[in-house]
Amino acid sequence: MKFEFTEPIRIAANKPFAVLTEDSVKQRPLRLPQDGALSLDRSTLTIPINTKARKTISILLDSTAIESVTGRRLGIKPLRLRVSEQATTGTLSGPIRTKYTRYIVQLLDANGQVLASLDSPKATYHFDYLAPGPYKLRVLIDANQDGRWQGGDPEFKRLPEPVYLLPKPIQVRANWDQVETLSF
Repeated sequence: MKFEFTEPIRIAANKPFAVLTEDSVKQRPLRLPQDGALSLDRSTLTIPINTKARKTISILLDSTAIESVTGRRLGIKPLRLRVSEQATTGTLSGPIRTKYTRYIVQLLDANGQVLASLDSPKATYHFDYLAPGPYKLRVLIDANQDGRWQGGDPEFKRLPEPVYLLPKPIQVRANWDQVETLSF
């Protein structure tokens, strides 16, 4: 589950950032880093949900533990979801064959927007909980191994580092693990 905020956020380290309620009976606090992850730009909170609930789950983010870096109120509302027996997501994974040691594997949606990134995964890549639809894979190769991919400069004095784009879109289907080899 991903919560996307319009501006960067801070999460208090000494208290739970949310409460997960399962079937209106069982409650458990969620804490970082064991129950979630904050993106590098601090605007997306990802919570992997592993539940034994049979009917509903509810997540209530704590507005005293999560705050905007500007101090504005976030207007956090509880999120209530019904549990379904049918899988509605798929996965995309596969082996990586490369001579490079530093690279970033990016998952792109049909519009070319970056959905997820993996920093130099060893031997295989794996993207979970993908909605059915077409996706693309792009690899930004850090040839000079300085820890980041560098594009070219506007005065054409320096070439950009290499980019590999899988030539065909990948169709992800619900309840399927789509395997695609990356060779670059």
